[in-house]
Order: sequence, then structure tokens, then C-alpha cells
Amino acid sequence: MIRIFFIKAISNIYVMYIMIDIENNSFDIVKSPERVKEVFSGVSAASELLETICTRFVAEEYAAFTELETLSERLGDKDYIEMVHCSDRGCWIRDIIIPNGKNANGRINSVILALRDIDELKKKEIEYQEKLKKVT
Repeated sequence: MIRIFFIKAISNIYVMYIMIDIENNSFDIVKSPERVKEVFSGVSAASELLETICTRFVAEEYAAFTELETLSERLGDKDYIEMVHCSDRGCWIRDIIIPNGKNANGRINSVILALRDIDELKKKEIEYQEKLKKVT
């Protein structure tokens, strides 16, 4: 029971998270804003989902971050990889890809893609950097 509360508490800091099965090119959207669910309603493959995210919500460099073919190599032995970007609505988001499973060959076959809204924090950071530039 404690594990469920722990998982629920951790998941509350993310605005969206998706389970991605790399080998089967499938996905399960566990949590997302309603406007995003509508965009993905006709999407059936994980690669199509990631392409849709890239073209609808974020910049082109996101495609390289979420590329399924190289994901296992890029993750390697890391606990996660992350990317900070500005969304189509001008909000700062931190995306994290976390390995979720490995096949018999030790290759990552599933991941969790989690998105966290860091807009307030990032804007404070930018404001602070601008103040530093004025001082120097």
C-alpha cells in the first residue's frame, strides 16, 4: 500500500507520462491533459505518437531526443535522459525518458516518457541570468 502512495505522489509532479514499448512500437498514455488526448485519439504506433508530439507541441530537436531506434544506445547504463524545451504555448517543459524494461539481450525494450512543467522555475532562472548580465 505504501508503494502505491509513493508512486502516486511522484506521478503528481508530471503533467503527462506515457509507457512506450519500443519493440512493439506501441504506447499507453497513463496521464495527459485533455487537449493532448484529443490530438492522439487516432494515433496507434509509438513512433507516430512521438512524431505528432514533435510536430504539434515542440521543436524539431525533440525528434532526435525521442528517436526509438537509437534510444537504447543513448540511454546505455544511465538511469534516464532528459531534455528541456519550450512548448508550443510558450511554457517550459522538462521531458525525461526512463528505462522501464530490457529484453533477454539486455537491450532496453520499454521506457517511460514523463513531462514536467518547469515554466515558473525556468522563467525565474532566465530572469536571474538577465540580471547577472546587467551587473557584469
